[in-house]
Amino acid sequence: MAEQRDKSLSILLHRGRNDVVGRLELFPAEAWPDHAGAVPGRYRLRLDGRWVPGADGRKWSASSPAETGALVGRMVAEALGGANVSQRPDIPRQTPVRVPIRVVSGQTRYEITRTASEPIQGMDGRWYVAVLLVGAGITHVPVDEMQLMGG
Repeated sequence: MAEQRDKSLSILLHRGRNDVVGRLELFPAEAWPDHAGAVPGRYRLRLDGRWVPGADGRKWSASSPAETGALVGRMVAEALGGANVSQRPDIPRQTPVRVPIRVVSGQTRYEITRTASEPIQGMDGRWYVAVLLVGAGITHVPVDEMQLMGG
């Protein structure tokens, strides 16, 4: 079903006359009063028909104009042939990984675990996966900070 709330703004990027490379829609966050962060001046973003998750991996998020601008910048860079920040890493659920958990005496300590989700892209442009960490529960960890284990 189509979203019934009113948009504040739509941004359409296209190359040439007919090559649409991205559509970003901004909805006022206060239209979802039951969510934390649903305050004036923040926006819920929908990119190409899908809600943009937060950097923490949460499905519902509200972005500031600066965060929205950063996303638009990444869209423009990608459309102009820059790094493809939207390319989802191929890390299925239950993939064994080694995750940094703390630094002790200058040495990084790791926990070996498995992914609990497929990768999701946060507002910061980085990819995250959920993992189960002892003492911390389900935690979203940046893909570029973990190490894939064999097997």
